[in-house]
Amino acid sequence: MLSRKSAWQKLLEKCRALYEYASYVAKVKEYGKTMPLKDAVDRAVNEAIEENYLDGFFRKHKEGVVNVSLTEYNEEEFIENRRAEGREEGRKEGIKEGKMQIILKLLSKGRSCEEISDLLDIPLEEVRQAEKESCGS
Repeated sequence: MLSRKSAWQKLLEKCRALYEYASYVAKVKEYGKTMPLKDAVDRAVNEAIEENYLDGFFRKHKEGVVNVSLTEYNEEEFIENRRAEGREEGRKEGIKEGKMQIILKLLSKGRSCEEISDLLDIPLEEVRQAEKESCGS
C-alpha cells in the first residue's frame, strides 16, 4: 500500500532550494549528536559544497553560513537552557509552596512551630517565617 506524503514532503519535492537547506540542517543536527557543534557545521557545509547545494551558495558564502549556523544553534541551546532553568525554578517554587501548605495545615491543627520543625525536619526559623507570612496574608 502506498503511503500518503505529508504536505512538508510534497513541498520539499517541489522546492529544490528548501530541500537542500532542510538537508543541510538535518546534517548539522545529526553530526552534532556525535561531535562538537563547530565540527558538525563544518562537515555539513563541506558536504553541501560538494553537492553544490543552492547553486553554489554554500561555496560562495561558506564563512557566513558557518557563522550564522553557529549563532543559530547557540541560540537554540541558550533557549533550551533557559527553559530548563525555568522548569527547575518552577519545581523549586512548587516544593516551597507545598511545604508552606503543610506547615499551615499543621499550624491550623494546633501544632507548635517546634513540633512542625521536628516533624518535617526543617529549620525552626523557616516554620516561624511561614507562620508570619500566613498571618500577613
